[in-house]
Amino acid sequence: GLQCLMWVAAAICLIAYGVQEGEGDRGSSDNLYLAVALIAVVVVTGCFGYYQEFKSTNIIASFRNLVPQQATVIRAGQTLQVNVAELVLGDLVEIKGGDRVPADIRILAAQGCKV
Repeated sequence: GLQCLMWVAAAICLIAYGVQEGEGDRGSSDNLYLAVALIAVVVVTGCFGYYQEFKSTNIIASFRNLVPQQATVIRAGQTLQVNVAELVLGDLVEIKGGDRVPADIRILAAQGCKV
């Protein structure tokens, strides 16, 4: 939003500077300086926003790796909490609302399930 307006303002300043130069008025270069300043602000804020986004993405990825994903399974009639890497063929996986599906599974029964 705001960056687009600043780009438009910089373009208008450059056009105004071009018109002044075309008319032979070489007394003031304020429009050129303002356009350069606006472009510099947009570029610097864009780079800073990219850096912040990159940093937060890395932090979230490190949190994901920090806590291993667990799944509630039924093996041999017992309900267990196991790491998703330890799921094997034949495990019955219990999934509740908000849970992530830990593997490729087949749904045997569902009540009010929305995907």
